[in-house]
Amino acid sequence: MLMRKTSIAAVVVLSLCSCLVVRGAAPPASADLNDALAKLPKYKLGDDRKPLDAINSAVVQSAGNPQERAAIAAKLAAVLSGDATHDAKDFCCRQLYICATAAEVPVVAKLLTDEKLSHMARYVLERMAEPEAGTALRAALPNVKGKLLVGVINSIGNRRDVQAVPALVAILNGTDNAAAAAAAAALGKIAGPEALKALAAHKNHADAEVRNTVIDSYLLCADALLREGRKAEAAAIYEEMYAASQPARVRVAALRGLLSAAPQKAVAILLDIFKSDNAPLQAIACGFVRQMPGEDVTKTFAAAMPSLPPAAQAMLIDALAARGDSAARPAILALVKSQDEGVRIAAIRALGWVGDASDVPVLVGLIAGKASESDAARQALSRIRGAEADKAIAGLVASAAPELRAELLRILASRRAISTVPMLLKIAAEDQQEPVRIAALDALGALAEDKDFAALVERLVAARSDNEREAARKAMAAASARMKNRDEAVPPILKALNSATGPAKAALLGALSAVGGEKALAAVRAAMRDADNTVAEAAVRAITDWPDTSAAPDMLALAKSDKQTHKVLAVRGLVRVIGADANLQPGEKLKLYKQTFDACDRPAEKKLVLGGIADVRDAAALDLVLPLLDDQGLRNEAATAIVRIARNVGPQRGPAKAALQKVIASGADEAVRKQAQSLMERGK
Repeated sequence: MLMRKTSIAAVVVLSLCSCLVVRGAAPPASADLNDALAKLPKYKLGDDRKPLDAINSAVVQSAGNPQERAAIAAKLAAVLSGDATHDAKDFCCRQLYICATAAEVPVVAKLLTDEKLSHMARYVLERMAEPEAGTALRAALPNVKGKLLVGVINSIGNRRDVQAVPALVAILNGTDNAAAAAAAAALGKIAGPEALKALAAHKNHADAEVRNTVIDSYLLCADALLREGRKAEAAAIYEEMYAASQPARVRVAALRGLLSAAPQKAVAILLDIFKSDNAPLQAIACGFVRQMPGEDVTKTFAAAMPSLPPAAQAMLIDALAARGDSAARPAILALVKSQDEGVRIAAIRALGWVGDASDVPVLVGLIAGKASESDAARQALSRIRGAEADKAIAGLVASAAPELRAELLRILASRRAISTVPMLLKIAAEDQQEPVRIAALDALGALAEDKDFAALVERLVAARSDNEREAARKAMAAASARMKNRDEAVPPILKALNSATGPAKAALLGALSAVGGEKALAAVRAAMRDADNTVAEAAVRAITDWPDTSAAPDMLALAKSDKQTHKVLAVRGLVRVIGADANLQPGEKLKLYKQTFDACDRPAEKKLVLGGIADVRDAAALDLVLPLLDDQGLRNEAATAIVRIARNVGPQRGPAKAALQKVIASGADEAVRKQAQSLMERGK
């Protein structure tokens, strides 16, 4: 029979899965097993599987009892050799895969010539350690043709059957190209002197249909020699197959092998590649350079760079940078002054991986240059390893021009240079240039620790402009988010709040909203009653920007107020925190959404609330939205919300289905009605 598309590996998985289904079940009684075996010969796909499950259970449970397993295997073989259906014999083979012994080999081997069951017979024999299985597969070679022959050859190859080599060589010499290719593949898996000899004889004059497989297998034999420690023999094959006459894929595979068998020869070949104009092969060579171990390799390639063309230099620089070996540093540093822009940029960028603190002045000097070189220098400064590099960058800050000073502070932040926090605090307080002070605050937002939080509060209070104050507030928010106990951020803010006025007080309230917590909320509530309207307004914004639903009652009160600005802020805040609170049950969310919706008096805010309700995974949400289909101003949004809710809860659930039908019958936009119709049809 023609080989089925399902591979033996897939069949193995299916068989093992069936075993897992019954593992742990009690083994069937002898009478039950015999009854199942008696019914098995007539089994056809689709029949009751209970007899099959009973047999499978018995096979699995016999794992610790060789005699019992052998007895079951013999009974399965009897079914296999008798007048049974194809499906029954297929099942027998699947079970014999688990339990077959040498005694069953003759029965299974007879199926190798069976058009319908040859594949399953190989499935059994291929995995068996018993030599009888190998003998049976070899004996079948003269008796099968076409795809059955290819299948048997594949099984022999998978078994690494050395005794089959003479027969496989004969097939390789034959006129059946499909079988010859399979034989070549099998010889590659088996390897050994005879297989190698046969493949070597065929690699240059085999038909094109077979030649690729012969070459692949020839290289597999070289791999086997390499594993055995016979590097010189393997290297000879790899060198031979690296010849320019070979296809690119073969040359690459041969070069890969040569890297392990004869690294010095491989390095010489790689250098020749970099001196050529073969860009695709150079890209592959770069991959090999990245993988090769040893400082000597780095030095060899680094020393060769001055003699290479610019394009190859740039590629090799990237490869050496990926190695991270400082031995390449001198050569790369020299190329920072190359006449070729691509080489310069590659070298600058590479210093980030192989450079050290002594390269910092060079890189800092390049920041003011061309945009492309400036970007590469920034990347390198952000990557150079070590605390000494942090110190070197920090040491240049004071003498740098304001614009560069700010840039260096940003680089220190990207380096996570925590040791520079004291310097950053000093700059944030004393530098005469606002952009520099703001850059220092931005860096502090990334680097400041718990102990630095009070100093950040001071910087906010002492800010000289709105921009600087906002930068300090953001730095406080970022720093507090990293604190193990965010409540510890509240006392310094409250202390400053007692004496702060005007914009500083407003900013501190905003900082409290970023921190959250009961004490912070109490302070913001009190500030909402402040006589200073600026402070009171800031408190309102802080409440409506609260991070969780603990401020929901306050936001609801604002949503019901007469001041439109407060209403809008409150509704937006409520929709945000209700949707984001993972601890709220759907019913609780719907209750809050309803209260928010009832407080709205403008369509814009109502639509916003509808968007939140639509994401609640509860059919009860439909009760809130359905009446709004009658509101012409909200009909489309209500219809859209119903479709989203139905999609979440299941369009065929009673309430959802009825709601979708109402959307279809409503006057909503055609696009929404089509979505509802499509959702109903998909759910059928």
